[in-house]
Amino acid sequence: MDNNILNTDLYKILNLDKNSTKDEIKKSFRSLSKKYHPDVTKGDDSEFKKINTAYSILGDDNNKSEYDIKSEYGKNYNPNINNNPFGDIFGDIFNMSNFSNLNKKNDISITISLNMLEIINGTSKTIKYNIKSKCDACDGNGGTDLKECPYCKGTGRIVNKVNTLFGTIRQESECRHCNDGFVTNNTCKKCNGDGLKDEEKIINIDIPEVVSESARLKMFGYGNYNKKTKKYDDLIIKISEIPNPIFKRINNDVYMSVEISIIDAILGNNLSIDGPRGKLKLKIENGVTHGHKIKLEKSGIKDPTSGIFGDLFIVLHIKIPKNITNEEKIILKKLRDSKNFN
Repeated sequence: MDNNILNTDLYKILNLDKNSTKDEIKKSFRSLSKKYHPDVTKGDDSEFKKINTAYSILGDDNNKSEYDIKSEYGKNYNPNINNNPFGDIFGDIFNMSNFSNLNKKNDISITISLNMLEIINGTSKTIKYNIKSKCDACDGNGGTDLKECPYCKGTGRIVNKVNTLFGTIRQESECRHCNDGFVTNNTCKKCNGDGLKDEEKIINIDIPEVVSESARLKMFGYGNYNKKTKKYDDLIIKISEIPNPIFKRINNDVYMSVEISIIDAILGNNLSIDGPRGKLKLKIENGVTHGHKIKLEKSGIKDPTSGIFGDLFIVLHIKIPKNITNEEKIILKKLRDSKNFN
């Protein structure tokens, strides 16, 4: 992009400064557009177009904010870096190409659903997905007898210069006449000159323990074939957690409910339960009530950053039997009349 457009002071066109309010910008635009409208006496079509262009940017909150920030970096603009200062603001007005699209990789993103036990303990999964792989028949070249493209001179890019009110804009896009800078007189019949083929991949992956929900795992070289780099790009695996009916998590702490008999609630007991990491010994003190919580420190989820374990909270639910035998009824009636039960 020509630096003229980057150095243009849009505020000056509207006789304003950067501290001007939205109402002041609108007021100045209306006044100047009436003054320079081509249909009025002493109108100026060129000036009128500049005023409208300036207002289309400064009159929009998002565009104005982007202009204020990115206009400062105009002189350092490098089209080979994904930081085009005016890619969004001037894209529609000046038909600019978006350089971020040119540099976009051929990564593949898939989502794997794991339950909380798999997230806590780690697991192995077999996944199936589709990629664009290199055509074996032409080695990804699209054919044989390759020659430099006469349109882009082997660069794979077409560069045009567009004259605007603010100067000259450098417009760059992928060459449509070749396959990354080369043409062939002998097009590959297997891929029709594309250099790629569809392929189904089946791979086994080991997912480490305590990977957090919404984590992203990158597998290098398992994505689509990149004709520019002649390498395979990456596979991005997103983790989604399936709700667990037994275990509930709050940050790195885990909550679970355990049913105990009314006898164990009264007398106490030592139980063996299935926790998130396997078997656990649980001591029930005598005289516990329904909803009582037992805290087992460092038995929760390991923080992937600090390595510190959360806690496991066990909520006791006292089970009341609905159907009892006559013998049990006699015993309970005797207890009801005793000192501690009446």
